[in-house]
Amino acid sequence: FSTNINLKLVFLNDNQFQHIPEAILKNRYFKPDWWQCDNNTTKVVVSVLGLALFIVLIAGIVYYARWDIRFAFVVRFGWQCCAKKAKDADVNLVKIFDAFVSYSLLDTAWVAAELIPNLENDEQFNFRLCIHERNFLPGNSIVESVEGAMDGSYSVIFWITENFLGSEVCDFELNLAKAKLFEGSIRSVIFLFEKGFDKTQLPQPMGIMMRHCRCLYWPEMRLRKRDIFWKRLKLVLLENRDEH
Repeated sequence: FSTNINLKLVFLNDNQFQHIPEAILKNRYFKPDWWQCDNNTTKVVVSVLGLALFIVLIAGIVYYARWDIRFAFVVRFGWQCCAKKAKDADVNLVKIFDAFVSYSLLDTAWVAAELIPNLENDEQFNFRLCIHERNFLPGNSIVESVEGAMDGSYSVIFWITENFLGSEVCDFELNLAKAKLFEGSIRSVIFLFEKGFDKTQLPQPMGIMMRHCRCLYWPEMRLRKRDIFWKRLKLVLLENRDEH
């Protein structure tokens, strides 16, 4: 064991002591590294980094579960907390349905198997959909029936598929919904896309309306994404109900 270094015993005010080499005592310009000093720098740096990491972690969790949080808030405090006030144009219209559903007859299977059960079977909010095959009265023209259905609904839901884009009712119902939306007879238009479409495939009225309307995309077979899809759709429908 080497004994070449001379040590000096220095007594401190708090009765603690430390051994300081003689060479260091004779050095008038001794500048130790920051980590060698008896200070709280290390503790401060570690604390700040730990706090920053915690904040980033919490922010990530909140972002990932943001739709679950919003939906849970509505379930806890009631849908009236997010409902909109009636506009002047629709204050005298009797709203029977939460939404009128526009779709191609070739897509009836999806509407019957997915849309209707997930919305109308929700006992928490009791959504009511206007389905032309079920709710249109016989004897009226298609134009009268569609216009009356939109006036009696808070929103219009479009199920956008290749079948719908190629159907005869596509342009008519899109233009009618655009007119109803901008005059205030309906409160929102919701586009549900079966898949992503190129803009050149979409009719001109839809391209204009998409800037002002909600657009949701039907996810692939992933339970988590589909759960979020239905929660987002329900939140949009609840926002457009009356407050009372």
